[in-house]
Amino acid sequence: MRRLLWLVPVLMLTLLAPVAVSVPSLAATTVGVQGSGLSPDQQARAQRLYREVRCMVCQSESIAESEAELAQNLRQAVDQRIGAGDSDDEVRAWLVARYGEAVLYRPRLSARTLLLWTLPFVLMLVAGGWLLLQARARPSVPEAPLDAEEQARLDRVLAGEALRPDLDTSASEDQDSLTER
Repeated sequence: MRRLLWLVPVLMLTLLAPVAVSVPSLAATTVGVQGSGLSPDQQARAQRLYREVRCMVCQSESIAESEAELAQNLRQAVDQRIGAGDSDDEVRAWLVARYGEAVLYRPRLSARTLLLWTLPFVLMLVAGGWLLLQARARPSVPEAPLDAEEQARLDRVLAGEALRPDLDTSASEDQDSLTER
């Protein structure tokens, strides 16, 4: 029994290591909300906005996930705007005015972003139309009839005869040489 006592700390470390690693990441996602003086409803709104706003330093993370200094500043700014009574749309508008449409993961549809939203569909329509025109424009070439020699050869193939008679005779010669041995 005493020999197995050393397993207790090893098992505890094995079981608690995943928890210890995940706790700091959980705390990082709620930074900016805790201690901000926001009501629970306002905190939920702030969290939603955090996930919609791109970190301008990291580019691939939202400000909820990023630990960059700019992301922390943006979280504080969102908290301040929500605390001041701004709606979600007003907070987004403030962020866009300051950082441009790139700050939002889902840019709004406007005259400036119309090309961004419509270009993929326009390109697909143009490509489909081009392929359709190419398929229709392809000239249909009538098949030329077979001449007498080609027709005779086709008839032999269909009848099961060899295409090259020289191959057929060599096969029988090989057969004969094998039987002689």
